[in-house]
Amino acid sequence: MTMQNDLTPAYRFWNGTSTVTRLGDPAIKDASGLYPVSAPKGGINDATTKLYPFKYKTANQPLNTQRNVLIGLDTSIYFATGNLYNAIQSGLVNMGFAAGEPYAMVTTYEYQALNHQVSPGNAALSCVNCHGTTAKIKLSTLGYTLKATQSTLCASCHSLKSNPGFDRVHSIHVDSKGYDCSRCIASPGRNEGCAEF
Repeated sequence: MTMQNDLTPAYRFWNGTSTVTRLGDPAIKDASGLYPVSAPKGGINDATTKLYPFKYKTANQPLNTQRNVLIGLDTSIYFATGNLYNAIQSGLVNMGFAAGEPYAMVTTYEYQALNHQVSPGNAALSCVNCHGTTAKIKLSTLGYTLKATQSTLCASCHSLKSNPGFDRVHSIHVDSKGYDCSRCIASPGRNEGCAEF
């Protein structure tokens, strides 16, 4: 087990529902070769979603290769003895299968919503944490891009001026003039993207 503190969360769009692999469901390998156990639903083009921070966890779990289902370990055995093989065999029986059915260890992953040990409001991220020059999130990896080059966007309303930084540009265009983010950002169907904490 690898445990760490002060990790940067994985940011994903989330509409409040998730895909979940239940015990006995067919295991489905994704394009990365890993098996998702739970993942948030939502996307940049879904106006009902916002960006949320998640804890991304991976694990090595037994997969019944004959039935293509993950095996639920018998935790009473595993935690008491640390014997993975016996915990798998008992897990197979607990699931209604025969002990000794073939299995392989596979890597699974899940996203867990961060609902506790969250920084207090006065230490929460501000807009500049994502939009500034020292951004924690590269928004382009989530699908946000400028609709055109910066010079083209600026020149569409006024002559090109030097960029005074995100805070000042945001203050002038959004706070003072009331422009919506979608005026410059290509994110179809979205005009706000962050969860409020």
